[in-house]
Amino acid sequence: MLITFEIAKFLQAKLTASTMLAKAKTKKEYKKLMAEMLSSMNFESEDEKSSVSSIKTLDLADDTTSVTITKIKKK
Repeated sequence: MLITFEIAKFLQAKLTASTMLAKAKTKKEYKKLMAEMLSSMNFESEDEKSSVSSIKTLDLADDTTSVTITKIKKK
């Protein structure tokens, strides 16, 4: 049952993200929305306060954008 719930939760989040990104009228606006969504993601962690997250975007030559999400646990 938990797996089914997690899949449903993922599909709902995917639909919400697609709907939000479809509203972007320019590439700059799309990237801004993407960054906002990624930074607001709920990264599950045993101790959320002991970790650092960073999000970097890079425009590629083929008119796509690479997104790197890094999560580092503080010692």
